[in-house]
Amino acid sequence: MGQLKTFRIVGYIYAVLMIVVAITVAVRCLVSFGSEEENSTVLALKSIFALYCFAYTIMLMVGIEREKPEYVIVYRIFVGFRSICGLIYMIINSLIVIVDHANAGSTGKAVLDGLVLIAAVVIFFGVLALELLIIEGIKLSTEQTTEVIKAPAVTSV
Repeated sequence: MGQLKTFRIVGYIYAVLMIVVAITVAVRCLVSFGSEEENSTVLALKSIFALYCFAYTIMLMVGIEREKPEYVIVYRIFVGFRSICGLIYMIINSLIVIVDHANAGSTGKAVLDGLVLIAAVVIFFGVLALELLIIEGIKLSTEQTTEVIKAPAVTSV
């Protein structure tokens, strides 16, 4: 029971951290909008995606507060979707850089970029596993609390 309460606290910390990250990414994208260094379409998509992350994280916090495991499950599905999108974006960007270096004749840089991509994917899945572990603990803590509240009362006759 004590470990489940710990996951509830970790869940709040995780949610606050995700809110800060989402707001930071959205603000950074909006400030960079119109610069020649970054594509405006990509910046707009990143800022919209950051706002979705913000909204779903608020839903996670409400799920923790009101002890609704359904909200946590929906957030876990969103994390899967967000992770797949992020992984695809990371791989495509890295492959573009690798091909550019290979076409420029810098095979050493291309190989190094390939190794960095492999390391980034491994780290990505490690962080995703940690994130899913935290979400599963949050879900269990909300389910445990819900079961205790829904337990039938025994009355003496």
